[in-house]
Amino acid sequence: AVGNRCEELAAGFRWTMYVSLPGFQRSTHYTTRMIDQVVYKLHPTFQPDSIACRSPSLELSCTGWGTFPVRCTIHWHPDLRLQPTDVVHDLVFEPEGSRTQVTVNMERQYLDTFR
Repeated sequence: AVGNRCEELAAGFRWTMYVSLPGFQRSTHYTTRMIDQVVYKLHPTFQPDSIACRSPSLELSCTGWGTFPVRCTIHWHPDLRLQPTDVVHDLVFEPEGSRTQVTVNMERQYLDTFR
């Protein structure tokens, strides 16, 4: 899943984008091993508007006042033999934020090396 958390500030919002993998929530160790980087494409008013986050921290925190769709490109570890996965997540400025689910098919033989 790709999602965001949010907190209201005196003038705007502080939001954090994140990537989580079902079945691996108990430890970010697996997530950061399976994902090489996540590239977040932001609204063009942000400079820079494309930010790459590499392991161990795949999160991106920013401040702003308006919501917009964030394109997230997940680049997998080469051993998984997967093409990058694009996900578009709409920012939500609620305290619990929101999540966008996506299904990625992985071959078990490659996935088992990360468990």
